[in-house]
Amino acid sequence: MSVTWKEYKGHRVLYVDYQGLTEEEGIRNLESQAELMKTLTEKVLVLANYQGTSATAKFMERLKILGRETIEPMTKKGALIGILGVKKILLNTYNLFTGGKLKAFQDEKDALEYLIS
Repeated sequence: MSVTWKEYKGHRVLYVDYQGLTEEEGIRNLESQAELMKTLTEKVLVLANYQGTSATAKFMERLKILGRETIEPMTKKGALIGILGVKKILLNTYNLFTGGKLKAFQDEKDALEYLIS
């Protein structure tokens, strides 16, 4: 479980790793991301890795709330890895609900390139 900063080609990216987390661990990670983003003074690039996770109703409900209140307002551009199948539908719903403009990518390099473009 981690929320860290990553440097990519001279750009600072907030990296949120959800890989293999349980529902409760994922929610704690999400809350850590929101808390960090509350301290920011300018919008940031965000990369989240959801490979090997499943989206639960409880996680999605918390994500909608924190996304709208804290995460989306401080996100300049967002990219996600590991969003396939049903998770892609949930991403579209999240974007509609929060006004987000998150995009899904197959791999980290493509996601990072999108963020800095």
